[in-house]
Amino acid sequence: MAGSTQKERVELLQEHKNAGTTYPVGEELDVSPSTAAWLYRNNIAKPATAKQSISTLSEPEA
Repeated sequence: MAGSTQKERVELLQEHKNAGTTYPVGEELDVSPSTAAWLYRNNIAKPATAKQSISTLSEPEA
């Protein structure tokens, strides 16, 4: 079933340990929707936002 492979990208708000691996604050992870919901409810993560590269923030050349 296609829904079983659906992933959601989250950004950690605090250090988190899972299955013996410690993930730092700011780490982005792809997790199942149910895991994402658990992380949100426990204030461990938030939905990840698209990050802009430095080049998109630079001033246009005159």
